[in-house]
Amino acid sequence: MEEQHTRLPGVVVQFTPVREYPVGLLFGQLLGYTGPIPPSQVDARVASGYGPDEFIGLSGVESSFEDELRGTAGRQQVEVDAMGRVTNVIETLAPTIPGANVVLTIDGSLQELASASLSRGMNRAKSQQGSLVAMDPSTGEILAMVSLPGYDNNLFATGISQAEYSRLANDVWRPLFAHAIGGQVPPGSTFKMVTAAAALQERIVTPTTNVACTGSITRNGLQFRDWTLQGHGPVNARQALGVSCDIYFYSVAGGNPYSGLQGLGIARLATYARAFGFGEKTGVRLPGESAGLFPSPEWKRQAKGEPWYVGDEYNIGIGQGDLLATPLQLASMTATLANGGTVYRPRIVRELRETGGATRTTYLPEAVRTLPVNAEYVAAIRAGMRDVTNSPLIVPGFAGTAFASLRTYGLDMAGKTGTAEFEGPRDSKGRLPTHALFVGYAPASDPRIAVAVFVYGGGEGSEIAAPIAGEVIRAYLYGVAPSMSVDR
Repeated sequence: MEEQHTRLPGVVVQFTPVREYPVGLLFGQLLGYTGPIPPSQVDARVASGYGPDEFIGLSGVESSFEDELRGTAGRQQVEVDAMGRVTNVIETLAPTIPGANVVLTIDGSLQELASASLSRGMNRAKSQQGSLVAMDPSTGEILAMVSLPGYDNNLFATGISQAEYSRLANDVWRPLFAHAIGGQVPPGSTFKMVTAAAALQERIVTPTTNVACTGSITRNGLQFRDWTLQGHGPVNARQALGVSCDIYFYSVAGGNPYSGLQGLGIARLATYARAFGFGEKTGVRLPGESAGLFPSPEWKRQAKGEPWYVGDEYNIGIGQGDLLATPLQLASMTATLANGGTVYRPRIVRELRETGGATRTTYLPEAVRTLPVNAEYVAAIRAGMRDVTNSPLIVPGFAGTAFASLRTYGLDMAGKTGTAEFEGPRDSKGRLPTHALFVGYAPASDPRIAVAVFVYGGGEGSEIAAPIAGEVIRAYLYGVAPSMSVDR
């Protein structure tokens, strides 16, 4: 067309940049994509200086950092000839200000390995959905964030076809949805650290108080079982975390008349859950974050039209019932315990740079609050988490719940397994299906990475989720990685 400009008066060839994502499938949900301004936003965008036909960020970092990435268009007063061609620039009314380059906190190699490890674990469990979040516990920086299945955001760079978009949008496993920050899942036993912190700080128990961990406990005619029928015998807080004794956490959450424990009650447990960040958004600068749900008697009456029972406190005490959390919240909780009690706002961007490479803005760690839990109690919880992965014998007959699956990884690691029931077809023994979860950090003595893993319908957290976390942590600390192939 430029060659024919003499025959096309007034026509000027303009070049429009097109996004290229070198590793689109790996970063699709994280970076997001751009597209035409939605009709509902056109008026507001035009009023703020956009052209009606411009592209904007519609998801991920592309959306949340739209203003920084876009820059500001310049304006010139020009002279044109009879054919509409610019012959002279009279005045520059406003200079063009290039958009910034966004530098993520993500470790690219770790992101690749995390995606591959999660994919392999999901394949072993025959699962179609999973999430993983890794954080630096001393800063809140997100080192890796994976949601599977994902999508290649290059599909959107030049305009996605309606057929392809419909395929993604109608997929039951929701590849366009960032499950790591928006998925709300029962945390299962990974929540037991919160229950332990509340019980210790409120003096329901001391670190050395033993609670009889029988195979079940009956309240108001209902039987609440431990995960092992024979129970674990008398256990203290550290041991209860190590073997994941349900009876201990039922008792400290809702009381146990057989052992004389009054229990926290939901109001006090809620105070500590919210201190850890449950029931509220973390504030990560990404669109689509969910707050999760920490239920209350008022919520249950309004949402279900049902009264509150002690059984609700029992279930929430072990991370079940109506309690919901995002994988990011679980990673944040783990990072908070790893660093000794400081809640940092998760960060996905480290800095903004000018086109020439100079730093424009640096984002510093943001401490949101400090846990209202004494250091000695945090230490007891951390010791229990270390036993989960390292102890071959915590009480007679029981090792740490992740000891068998992680013993060969050679890691000084602390963690907690989670196996969360959800509504679905029961198996031949009448058991509900379960999600597999694991949270952990390492090195246990000087943490540099905290990880949360969730595998939908994955079964046992110790068998499926823990090895995924082990692979990711080992690779980050020591560069030991299995062969990688991202196939989702």
